[in-house]
Amino acid sequence: QLHRDTYKGIVNFRSGDLSKDEQLVELEKLQRKCEDAEKDAHKELQMWTEHTDEQGQKFYYNRDQQRSVWTDPRPARCHALYLQMKALRVLSSHCGQAAGRIPEDYGRGLLNRELG
Repeated sequence: QLHRDTYKGIVNFRSGDLSKDEQLVELEKLQRKCEDAEKDAHKELQMWTEHTDEQGQKFYYNRDQQRSVWTDPRPARCHALYLQMKALRVLSSHCGQAAGRIPEDYGRGLLNRELG
């Protein structure tokens, strides 16, 4: 669903009835949204810690939510952020703008920094 929604957003932006100036305004909004999502992702990733139970099984605990899960939720969060950033790059390119400081492998790098 996440990939489909991202794709739909790109298609709608490209084929919409927005003028070039309106596209640039929308692009700035998306840039701010991505920056906010990045901040939120950093906070969320830091809330999860990895632990091992008595049987040697890894699990992940979120201290703020007081919730445990067996599957590490951090890669999915990074992937979602990566898709947002990639959509921003695609739309920036469509508008003839540079996407700023967003590297190609951003989401993967974020996860490695947070887990490192």
